[in-house]
Formats: sequence, structure tokens, C-alpha cells
Amino acid sequence: MRSVLQRQKTKGNEVKRGRTMNNEIKEARELYTRKGILKREILRDEIALSWARSSFYNINMQKLPIQENNQLHELRLSNDDQEEFEFVDAILILDQVGRLIGCYKKSPLVPYEKISYEESNIGTNGIGLAFNLKKESYVSNYEHYHQLFFDKITYGIPKTEGTNFRTLGFVLSLDSKSFENKKTDLLALSQKIILQMDDQKSQNIERMPTSIDSYFEGKSDTMKYFKQRIGQSSMMENHIFIHGAKGTGKEIVARAIHKMSPRNGEKIHVLYCDKLPADVIIEDYFDHFKSRLEDCRVEGYGLVYCEAIESLSVKAQDVLTRLLECKPINTNRDKHCKNKGYRFIFSSELTLAEMESKGLMNKKLLNRINGFTINIPSLSDIKEDLPTLITQRIDKYVAQFYLDPIVFSNDLINVLTRYPWPENYRELDKIIEKIIYQGRHEKIIDQRYVPKSLQKNGGSTEQLLPLAVTEKKEIIKALELMDYNVALTARALGIGRSTLYRKLEKYHIEL
Repeated sequence: MRSVLQRQKTKGNEVKRGRTMNNEIKEARELYTRKGILKREILRDEIALSWARSSFYNINMQKLPIQENNQLHELRLSNDDQEEFEFVDAILILDQVGRLIGCYKKSPLVPYEKISYEESNIGTNGIGLAFNLKKESYVSNYEHYHQLFFDKITYGIPKTEGTNFRTLGFVLSLDSKSFENKKTDLLALSQKIILQMDDQKSQNIERMPTSIDSYFEGKSDTMKYFKQRIGQSSMMENHIFIHGAKGTGKEIVARAIHKMSPRNGEKIHVLYCDKLPADVIIEDYFDHFKSRLEDCRVEGYGLVYCEAIESLSVKAQDVLTRLLECKPINTNRDKHCKNKGYRFIFSSELTLAEMESKGLMNKKLLNRINGFTINIPSLSDIKEDLPTLITQRIDKYVAQFYLDPIVFSNDLINVLTRYPWPENYRELDKIIEKIIYQGRHEKIIDQRYVPKSLQKNGGSTEQLLPLAVTEKKEIIKALELMDYNVALTARALGIGRSTLYRKLEKYHIEL
């Protein structure tokens, strides 16, 4: 009895703390809207900065910016999903430039499908944050800028590799604690929506260039052999296994193979085996593909790309093995069945031999996967190609940021080529983008702009910095985030403009 009472008391305390925190955010919001004072100690950093940007945009906190959209794709949920996700008010799909291209809403009372969720239109919200920051984001209750969402949580999932949209968003009638418990379920629902949109060919936005050279450029023998294997596999019909370390671009290779193949007009279905529960994979993916094979009206099945294949459960492996044996059923005896069924491309950071030795995959499935293998070289395998790859990415981000031509100094190139790049091409893209953004005002960018993560081969040395150094860094960081707007930076830091000017002079920071 005592333990039950203790649990009830603990639960009551958690609810009380949640209410107290929500009240503090409400008070911080009222203080900011009335006096422009931003209490950053109360707010998460991304919320504080988003409030500052929203204020700069002069967002109307009461009025909705309604936009008509005659080409909106209507998303549908099954009756079971509607019951299970009764807390979902709306589901939104944003395209590459922030336009709403798909919507599901439970109630017609609120025109969710007519709202632009970009931060510059309705201010701070989880969907707009996910779009801007390119990371999973949520905003709850009074963290929102528009009063419509004060009793809601908005949750944004940025573009998943393989989807044809930029952001998937949810509007939820939940408290913060319940939301944390429902995250896994919402991710599973998002994958169902991806599959639904893929099947209905909604807004087929291109994301992959036709040439693999646009991502993997180099003249080493290793790189030449790798691209030769891609060319060979694109002309085949058998299943393919792609092995590559973390960040080597396994999905990019799969998409390039599909785009260069005779099947390039067919759909591509993407399945992340390590991000979904086993029952979702079986019921909503593999069974779906099997039912299509048994439907004689289906034409052009397309490619199924399975990433992290070693994560499949035993049951899912058995279902996949049977699926690989299925062929389209021809119910019309007068016509020859020309369809060849689905083509599968599998990928993993482990080799097939490693999966077998660790007992991660049954032999029957391994035999079906082991048809044609492509090994993606890691950056440590092609050191001689690194200068070419770096130059290629410099040109890419200079064009993306609309900058004048920029070059890297020889010292900076040497630092980048010596670094081991444990996360390969993904890390290379991220670091080059960061260096160019920070040094965008320079004609020649030198090693002053090398991120700390690259210094000493990625090793970090923990040390205490003087308060003045830390304050200077925070001011510079805020200035960069606010595009060197003094008024906006002062608001974001929670200080007056005159105070900020004194600190700029004190630390010799130039605007």
C-alpha cells in the first residue's frame, strides 16, 4: 500500500512540476511580448531564438495567415489508426520550399490545411523549427508564438532520406510527458504516410541527380572500380547488397542504380529496418508488397530499398524470404505476364560474412541477398581523392549560399585531408558547409575556421575557459544566428542594445 501511495505522490509531483514549468513559460512569453525582455534561463535555446526571429518577422499572434491551395493532397488514415491516434489533430506535409502539399485533419473547425507553417508566417512552431533546423523538433503550449496552438504540441520530422518532401508535421492534443511516450508510435505512423504518398505518386519531386559523379567524384583506382560496379548493377535485374561504413551514402548509391536502370520510371520504396518495430515492417510493408504481387492489375512494381537489413527480427526475415520468392500472378491466360516483380536492394554497415558469424540473419535469406555486392569505399580508403571531393563541395555550398568564389588555403586543405573522417561523406558535407558559412565573408578561408571536432584528429581536450572568452563566443554565435542584426541579437541575448554595443567594443567584435 505504501509503495502505491508513493507512486501516486510522485506522479502528482511530476504533474505539478509540469504545470509550474508551463506557467513560467507563459509568464516569460507575456514579459517578452509586452516589454521585449527574453528570459533565456526559462526557455530552450531553440525556442528563445525562434521567438526573437518571430518578433523580427512582425508575426500577428492572433490572426491566421490563411492561404488557398487547390493542389493539396488529402492524406487518409485507416479507421484503426484514427482510433489509435485520436490525439492527432492534423498531419501536414511540406515540400522542399515550405509549401503545404499534403494534409490530414480530424476536425473541420480549424483550417490546418490553409496555414503556412514556415516560421516567417506563424512564428515559433515545431514544424517550422524542423524545417529550418533540419532536425526533429517539438513546441508545446505557450512556447508557440501563435495563440491557436497554446493548448497543442506541434511536432516536426525533417526530411527522411528517400522521401519526396521536406518536413512531416503533427498537431497533437497532448501534454509534454504523453508526447514523449508516443514518439515511437508517431514515427511508425509517419512511415505509413510515406508509403501511402509513395503509392499515390504525390508531388514526385526529384532528389537524385542522374550521375553518380555528382556525389562520388574521384580518379583513384578504388573509386573507378566502385563506379564501374554501380554501372554494371544498373543493367541487371538481380537483387543487390550494398556494404558501406557509416555515412558513406548507401541510399544515394541505391537511388543512382535505380535511376540508371531500365526501371527508372517505376517507384522506389524505402524501408529503414532499424527505425521501425518488427510488426510495422511485416504488416505495413512486406505484406503490402506481397498483396500487390497477387494483384494482376498492378503494373511496374519498382525498387524496394531496405537499409540496415541486419536489424530485421527473425519473423520479419522469414516473411522477407518468402516475399523474395514471389512473382507476379498472371490471371489472364491469354496474355503473357511481362512484369518481373519487385527488385530489392539491401544495405548494411556489416558485411554478409559478419552478419552470418554473429547470427543476425538466417542462411536462407543470406543466400537470396548474396547475388551482387557493392562495397562503398570510405574516405580513409581514397585519401588521394579528398582534395577533389573537398573542391566539389566548396563549389556546391558557394552556389547554395549565393556567394562569390571562395577558395580554401593549402593549410586548411592539409588539415582536412589528414583528418580520418569517421562518418565519411556525411561528415565531410556537414563540415565543409559549416566552414563556408562561418568564413563566407572571406575570399580565402584558412584553418582558423576549422571546427574543434577536427582538431587533433577529432580528440577533444576539456578545459575551463575564462568568463570573458565564453561571453565573447556567445555574442559572436548570437550575431551569426541573427545575421548580424544588433536589435535582434540584443533581444535574443536578453540585454539592451546599448549594453550589446559596449560589449562589442570591449571584445573588439566588428559588425
